[in-house]
Amino acid sequence: MTRTRQAGPPGRNRFIAFEPGRYVAFEIPSGRITGVASYLVEPTGAATCRLTSTVDFHVAGPAGFAVPLLTRVFKRDDEKALARLKELLERP
Repeated sequence: MTRTRQAGPPGRNRFIAFEPGRYVAFEIPSGRITGVASYLVEPTGAATCRLTSTVDFHVAGPAGFAVPLLTRVFKRDDEKALARLKELLERP
């Protein structure tokens, strides 16, 4: 699978777990940034749910010093993407 990011080249992912309608996990197996990420959907009511996004990444080589900055950037990007998803899903 090819994943499009807002910045940088497309990344290659490998799915490692899948439960339809509930959970997906994937591995980012190669490149400067590697790791595992997942999305979990949990019902919270009759017509509502909670989406939990988890990312555990590692940065290779001397760029490892940038991990705190990358963590903030990824979090900011995820928050924007999730806010947009919520907006789209709640449209009448």
